[in-house]
Amino acid sequence: MSIFLFISLHYQKYLSLFFLICSVLLSYTLSLGITFYSPTTLSAQDELSNSKGYYEEPKQNLYQIEYIIFEQLHTDRHVLRYEDVQYDLPQRAEYLHLLPPNQVIAPNQLKQLPVKLMDLGQSLQRLEKSKEVNVYAFGAWQQEIKKGERLLPLQVNKDMSAQGGQHLTGEIFIRRGRYIHADVNLYLNDFVPLPYKNLQTWIFQSDAKKLPLDWLLQPLAFHAPNLEDMGEFLLPQNVIQLHQNRRIKEGEVHYLDHPALGVIIVIKQIESLFLLSSEGFDDISNKN
Repeated sequence: MSIFLFISLHYQKYLSLFFLICSVLLSYTLSLGITFYSPTTLSAQDELSNSKGYYEEPKQNLYQIEYIIFEQLHTDRHVLRYEDVQYDLPQRAEYLHLLPPNQVIAPNQLKQLPVKLMDLGQSLQRLEKSKEVNVYAFGAWQQEIKKGERLLPLQVNKDMSAQGGQHLTGEIFIRRGRYIHADVNLYLNDFVPLPYKNLQTWIFQSDAKKLPLDWLLQPLAFHAPNLEDMGEFLLPQNVIQLHQNRRIKEGEVHYLDHPALGVIIVIKQIESLFLLSSEGFDDISNKN
């Protein structure tokens, strides 16, 4: 009897998280009348279309894209000990950025939809109230995606170290071919600041300002007077990576699972875009 009690107590925290995720996804699914996507199965309509050798092109190119990224706080990360993850986030010249509706946008900037307009709004509220997860980032926007188009990646950058968390960085690629695909590459880690951006900066710095050699691997615990001249290097530590490429069926909820992270993504077609403002939103199709 004691063995069964031990097992039930040991797995209780994992079961509570499992039921939380299931309830969040199921409530969203039932509210919109949609189904979950299974990578190993096709619907009868897909099978019929594939057998006839054609694919029905969507009539509209307008989509609403939503995502929620959260850390799973009480899962077993023991399996991650086998991973030797190197922080290798590409350095890109251009990204897509989400901005609040009341800010002036420029090219490559998108306006964040209010939570009340998100299909995942209720799911987001439930996750934020839960003690099983820590929501790091979420977003929702609308834009045109033409067939064959690969959008610029949406940049993800959220520092939760001041709240006892870690630093989340990464990117979300959305591309549309025969189907829509989402390529999610995320890093959850700590950053330790070290002096100098690179060794070359230290070599060519004047002796009067140069730090001793044995200081180069010491974390910066204070703001050095000449920090602006020498710069700093952020050393990633305790790196966890989630990298998944998923085919997204229109209007369906997709959950990307990981021992430490979780991502919920929904992409659906819309009939018209909304022109967001600080006062609210307007249907852009009604604008002259």
